[in-house]
Amino acid sequence: MPKYSRRDLSVLASALLLASKAGAADEKRLPTAVINRDDVPQNKSGGRNYFHGLTHENIPFEVHETVLPPGGAPHPPHTHVHEEMAIVFDGELEVFVEGHGTKVLNPGGFVYVNSNELHGWKNPGKVQSRYLVIAVGND
Repeated sequence: MPKYSRRDLSVLASALLLASKAGAADEKRLPTAVINRDDVPQNKSGGRNYFHGLTHENIPFEVHETVLPPGGAPHPPHTHVHEEMAIVFDGELEVFVEGHGTKVLNPGGFVYVNSNELHGWKNPGKVQSRYLVIAVGND
């Protein structure tokens, strides 16, 4: 039986770990897709989950639609490493970003939040709010 040094085993273990991560990344790779909104089923809250996976450079990429009832908020203000964008389709969205204040967005309104900036939003209106979220990057 051949003898392997600790260095040999360390190199082999590192290579196996990298290979397993590369294989896992291929499994989560986003495929090309051409879809209509109605092709994607609604989730429990009435929104839709369009994409969730990795780009060709293994950058996490997620796109989902959220529907908020009047006065609703998806969660309290928070931070995260990935960047996030939102585009309002229906209703209003009150957006808070620390250091930038609070602004109410109408249909067509857009917000981009950099990594690790405290932010949050809620529906200040009397009708439901519907918006698209695009999240890019690692957490």
